[in-house]
Amino acid sequence: MQEHEEPFSERQLLTAVETVAKRTIRPKMSSIGLSRWAEDVAGDVIVSAWKARSRFDPELGQLEAWITGIARNRMADLIDAETRRNPADLVSGPKDSPSAVEEVLDRIAASDPRSWGTDIAVVVAEHLATMTWLRPVISAAASVMETQAFMVGFLTHLKFESDVKTAAAAFGLSEQRVRDCKRLFELHCQVIRTAIEHKRSVAGRGIRITDLIECLPGADESGSWTRETAQAMSSWKGPIGQVPVEHVVKVTGWERNTVRQYVSTTKTLLEVALGVLSAKDSKGQGR
Repeated sequence: MQEHEEPFSERQLLTAVETVAKRTIRPKMSSIGLSRWAEDVAGDVIVSAWKARSRFDPELGQLEAWITGIARNRMADLIDAETRRNPADLVSGPKDSPSAVEEVLDRIAASDPRSWGTDIAVVVAEHLATMTWLRPVISAAASVMETQAFMVGFLTHLKFESDVKTAAAAFGLSEQRVRDCKRLFELHCQVIRTAIEHKRSVAGRGIRITDLIECLPGADESGSWTRETAQAMSSWKGPIGQVPVEHVVKVTGWERNTVRQYVSTTKTLLEVALGVLSAKDSKGQGR
């Protein structure tokens, strides 16, 4: 098929998928505790829609409606696979609501033999008060991470002393889910802490992509793959936010599925670093 015969362009496809992701994919995946896979689903939708573009007839409906149908199929595929792997991770309602968070916290406080009491928020505040440097890091992580991921990662460290097995039993989640949340929490804190330290060095000048990459874990640190991924992404000639997965695969030599996950997480961390570096200082921030 010649280019002039294409029913839609790549740009129109990307725009439509982003709209469908915002209206359908992210809300649905978040409602069942799988929001971490939303970007993967969106990526699958792009690939599926482009491969099937010859079957789209603009006279029968809008592009977004057609893509929404594809998105529902891709979400069903992923949910089915995730149900078989980690059935305990799926929930019937949103996990990000304040009431859901409070219920889990209360359940842990009441049931765990090492509990600090029913009002965990007060205990956490008291502990954070003794660690001034950590407060802005934790606060920033809480503001940008998915609520459940933050809560699970934070409490796995603070309450369960990084004991993934015990934390998983207390939360009623799979050990893999807890491990993923713990690692994501660690990565966010690493990036936020480094960005706070670098904030003064970029003051008074524009923030460059190299500044953001410097906030990611280095070669000798856990999570160094994020910096390798970002460096591969930065070699793309176009906007870094639109770098194709295939480009990163070519540069790094990693498997495509691995790269897709790495790119998604790295983009998020770069956005977190940008948010910290560009934010206006508040009293006591970063001290």
